[in-house]
Amino acid sequence: MFSALIRHDVFSHNAYMHTLISRGDLLLESVLVSKSGSTATKTSPPPPAPPPTTSHGFDDDGFGGGIDFKHNEFDDSNVDDDLDKLVQNIKEKGQQHEAPDSPKIGPPVDADTSGGGSGTISRHYVYTKHFPIPQDDPSMSSYSSESNQRYILLFGVGKERDEKKHAVKKMAKEIGKLFTKKFSIDVAAAGHVKKHSRNEFNFEATTAKCQQMAYFDQHVVTAQCAANVLEQLNGFALGNNNYLPVQEHVAFLFDLMELALNIYSLLELCDSLLKELPEVEHQLQLKKSNLVRSYTTSLALYII
Repeated sequence: MFSALIRHDVFSHNAYMHTLISRGDLLLESVLVSKSGSTATKTSPPPPAPPPTTSHGFDDDGFGGGIDFKHNEFDDSNVDDDLDKLVQNIKEKGQQHEAPDSPKIGPPVDADTSGGGSGTISRHYVYTKHFPIPQDDPSMSSYSSESNQRYILLFGVGKERDEKKHAVKKMAKEIGKLFTKKFSIDVAAAGHVKKHSRNEFNFEATTAKCQQMAYFDQHVVTAQCAANVLEQLNGFALGNNNYLPVQEHVAFLFDLMELALNIYSLLELCDSLLKELPEVEHQLQLKKSNLVRSYTTSLALYII
């Protein structure tokens, strides 16, 4: 939901980041997470399934805004009430939505490191972690600074931030190799694939690892892979290369985007692919490939 709100300038992610920075809301949460993080493992379960939206506030006071942040961008006093009103208005219009994670449930604080107490991470921390920032629109390049602000708010400026960024790049690279020449259809070689992914790529394990990431990170990864698919398909349509992505690999990316709730980018990718198919078919005919009609038909069926 907030992905659409950000894209349509209903919710200002930039104003939200600035407000959290000015109020220092996440300073305590960063300490709590660093303490509880020592007990976490890399094989921790994925984010819990979103609960029904019975309460949409960010803080105990609420967070949601019926007003436009751009008109009151740095008003600290209203940030909680505003977002609560925004979500409540959407709820009243019948557009029930699930939150990206349960804002009331955070990583438990280790009793040994917190003086025997227990606590939860604030809703601001959960939403800062999961809010997806648009990745696939060239006109939204300004969001790169907001992405950096997010990393600093969550992980500081040290080693942990660099590790988190590296993990996202590593995942994007791992999935992106499905759309390299080695794993693609070589039209010039009678449509053969040099290396079959079933022997080189573990789809189940990759899906599980991807789902363990924050929704923000999943959006980054899937958007990058979608760009790789379009680049390869467009290159073939223009006659610049002889490689096409394997249809099943594209379908796998569709699944990842759906699991990441990256619906906007999924629809945009499908629309862009459909526009490329006529030119791809034309190139196949020019090359007198045995993939004429079969490749584009198969890919179109996966899109549908």
